[in-house]
Amino acid sequence: MKNIILTLLLCTSIFALHIDEFASHMGYQRDYAKALSIAKKENKPLMLVIGTDYCPWCRKFERKTLKYIKVAIEVNKNFIPIVVDKNRDKGTFPSQYSSPITPAVFFINPNDNSLVGKSVGYIRKKDYLEKLESILFSFSQKGK
Repeated sequence: MKNIILTLLLCTSIFALHIDEFASHMGYQRDYAKALSIAKKENKPLMLVIGTDYCPWCRKFERKTLKYIKVAIEVNKNFIPIVVDKNRDKGTFPSQYSSPITPAVFFINPNDNSLVGKSVGYIRKKDYLEKLESILFSFSQKGK
């Protein structure tokens, strides 16, 4: 039993390092309040990425979609991205932006915290680029 608990703690620690490393490497925020403040200041939508430590589709989404150069450029140019762990970071982001399915991405208007759009599950890079374009259009229309 002791070995099982130690193994679970080790796995949790490894993912904690993974998510922090991913955020640092990609230029994503880890603090919701800070990300929201930056998004308001820069008038950009917040892109809240929610994953879990046990989700292989989350890793695939990070590796194949979010790390794809065209997606990474688009995200960092037009959004304020933040990545959180659904379980470990629970309570650090608004509960209305939660999902039983991961990965989940919520696009949030920083001025009124309204939902601009979302995606749930793994999305291929080409489809995600189209989603980002659609979100930017919706965000620009809300300001009119």
